Amino acid sequence: MDLSPSAFHVERRPRAGYGLFLTTPCPPLGPLFVVPPPALVNVKTLAPLYPGSKRLSAHQLISLHLYLHKPLDSTQESGDNLFGPFISILPREFDSHPLTWVIEQTLNGDNEPGSTFLALLPRSTRFLLSTLAGRFQRDSNAVIKYLLPLGLVEWSLSRLPTARHLLTQYLFSSVNTRCIYYRIKETRSDEANVTLCPILDFANHGWHHSDIHPVSNTETSNTRPKARDEFQFLATEHISKVEIGKEIYLRYGGHSNQSLFVEYGFVNAVSNQEMESGTYPAEVDVQTIVTGLFEGQGAVGSWMQTVLQNEGYWGDWTLSTSPNPASPSFRLITALRLLAMGSEMTCVPTGDEEEVACQPWRDTLLGRSEAISPSNEARWRMALATICDTVVEEGTTGLARTSNFSFDPQGRPWSRWMRDNIALLWSEQVVVARAVLRSLEDGVEF
Repeated sequence: MDLSPSAFHVERRPRAGYGLFLTTPCPPLGPLFVVPPPALVNVKTLAPLYPGSKRLSAHQLISLHLYLHKPLDSTQESGDNLFGPFISILPREFDSHPLTWVIEQTLNGDNEPGSTFLALLPRSTRFLLSTLAGRFQRDSNAVIKYLLPLGLVEWSLSRLPTARHLLTQYLFSSVNTRCIYYRIKETRSDEANVTLCPILDFANHGWHHSDIHPVSNTETSNTRPKARDEFQFLATEHISKVEIGKEIYLRYGGHSNQSLFVEYGFVNAVSNQEMESGTYPAEVDVQTIVTGLFEGQGAVGSWMQTVLQNEGYWGDWTLSTSPNPASPSFRLITALRLLAMGSEMTCVPTGDEEEVACQPWRDTLLGRSEAISPSNEARWRMALATICDTVVEEGTTGLARTSNFSFDPQGRPWSRWMRDNIALLWSEQVVVARAVLRSLEDGVEF
């Protein structure tokens, strides 16, 4: 790998962590830097080091390697001969990551300030965190199961004595704080198509756009990579507006603030005006609220849940301000139409009755009709208004509790920043729900 200054248009500098900064002029689509395949940390470079590791997922294998080669403390470097320099510059702890709070609470009971922050979170965020914690536990168990026959578990646990350390390794790779998409397998959707990447790892997230465009010959030719195929990073059209010495950003993806918070541990710092106008695509997850509405329908509600699951429309229900005007997602509209239809049922339909009952609803899915009936449209829109009112009420209360949270200024230095992150999650709920209520009042056809 060419590490000479002429090989890079960027350099790392201390910031909030680190950042990538432009050092020389670079035209759009010009090369910023190149990373050869052997310098990437993925299943292709790690598999030869771990016999029998095919049963591990890519995330598990990368976690395993980092687990075994992480420096013992902040004063040491990694002893890994292959990726030691890269591993040595990775964060040594993730105390401010929400998943750390969940695991610490599971292991040690209430643990401040994590337990307090967890209590301040919206319930939909807590639900996603519990799902992520379950994924962590499965990955952790898989790594330990792999180490057992090799006689490495006792050594590794004595070296890193608590599950907290394994959590840190997991956060490096399995939570999207570090891994990016990189084509390794024949199929684009293969879960093994992820990698840790030196240099790019310093790039911070920017929600407006990305200044960096990853390019791989494998995507151009739609084939698995060849041994000598380099991973190139080009400047996007936005780079022409970046002055020398200014930071350049990588857009991690079109994730909602809630997803960013759960997976990465931060949110996009945006204003209420940017969210309300749709300049920033603000989004609210209403799954926990809507699930409660179905549960309130008893046996009919359980039947409707099964119908939605069979059709692939159960869950992932959101409200959004973009595109303008603010609206519910199609998935949410679909679920609420069925909910409104089921509210008129006195018993669960069976056999041919079920087919007849569901056909008008299925016609809206297939584009055969725009609505089930005028009365059904009125009922599901009323249900949507109730959902929005609930979101506004919960958001207003949650924002007040979070804003009143007091922290020890001599304690965790990230406490104020994290409080502001959580406050923004609550603000986003209120802004989005009120915007959707205005759309309903204006008679917007969704």
